[in-house]
Amino acid sequence: MRATTVAAAAVLAVLCWGEFEHWRSSRRWLGTARGAGAGPEVVVVLGYGNRGTRANVVNRWRVRAGLRSRTPGARLILTGGAVAGPVPEATVMATYARRACGYAGPLATETASRTTWENVVNVAPLLEDAGRIAVVSHALHAEKARLWLWRLRPDLAARLTRGREYRFGEWILAKPALAVLGRRGLRAMLPPPVTRAAGGDTRRQHGPMCCVRCVRTMCCALSGVRS
Repeated sequence: MRATTVAAAAVLAVLCWGEFEHWRSSRRWLGTARGAGAGPEVVVVLGYGNRGTRANVVNRWRVRAGLRSRTPGARLILTGGAVAGPVPEATVMATYARRACGYAGPLATETASRTTWENVVNVAPLLEDAGRIAVVSHALHAEKARLWLWRLRPDLAARLTRGREYRFGEWILAKPALAVLGRRGLRAMLPPPVTRAAGGDTRRQHGPMCCVRCVRTMCCALSGVRS
């Protein structure tokens, strides 16, 4: 009985941790109301590797999360190339949005991207007129894309708003694993560890990529938003 109780408590703790990580991640690297323009809201949905010609379960969920993130008049952008199959992820998601979800609103696709970075680079020109921008995927993946946008185009990132990809209890069994993978990817973008330099000075060893703190400071200076 005691072992069962301990095991149940451990499982519950892991599930709660997964929920917390996704909830927290959905609120990071956003813009502010001051950064929002007068243009339309744009919802960007990031694609997932799709082997067939029909949207898989992950891409179907991402499309639905994108659609529920919309406000009236918002434009939907689906992004993703043919990474794992013969048809671009954006194309299969667009077909699912139109045929299965009955979406008849404005929609654009970006079909060349093969990485999250390319998603952001290729979609950025489509966001110039946006007043508010929501990025939708699982929460930690969306956070990564928002961070890339801050690095690439802080003027656009200042318009970032929350999507509605996070819902309590949704994908609850998968959230811990997604959190582990997501944190690993984000950790690669964090500042390098402090090292002891010659003469006793404590310095950070910067790699080819800027550290997040430096980027955050730069973005705030350029866009006037609070870090």
